[in-house]
Amino acid sequence: MKRLLKLARNSRGKKLLLQTYIAMTLVRLGLLLLPFSRLSDWVSKSKQWTFLALAPQEVNIARIVHAVDRSGFYQPGKPMCLARALTTAALMNIYSFPYEIKIGVAKSEAGKFEAHAWVVAQNVVIMGNLPDLSRYALMSSKGDEVVI
Repeated sequence: MKRLLKLARNSRGKKLLLQTYIAMTLVRLGLLLLPFSRLSDWVSKSKQWTFLALAPQEVNIARIVHAVDRSGFYQPGKPMCLARALTTAALMNIYSFPYEIKIGVAKSEAGKFEAHAWVVAQNVVIMGNLPDLSRYALMSSKGDEVVI
């Protein structure tokens, strides 16, 4: 709770940051408690929640990305890439910005599989960019919903 209050006190665009913090908390709970298909349906349906948009004329993709990054800092533990990507997708839906979620897998040098999720908007990786992103083989790539 202290982290949430600190976030509210120290931030410009407090409403968007609080909205993002709540969305990320719900996504993280969903990842723990729900089947992935149900959670991805919930994220897909967030495009119907435009009534939740806070001053949409003041929100752009960069502010959404910044809000997700900042909210992740104030979350307990470190939110994994999938939670950050799904939170970004939910907000992109609410504010009617087109995007694609990409989920890929790669084999590490130790021979283990690694997975990573990232978000692309306007042909630019906006969330989850890594220097070696090209080594991941795509499992899914879909705008407005996630399919595996």
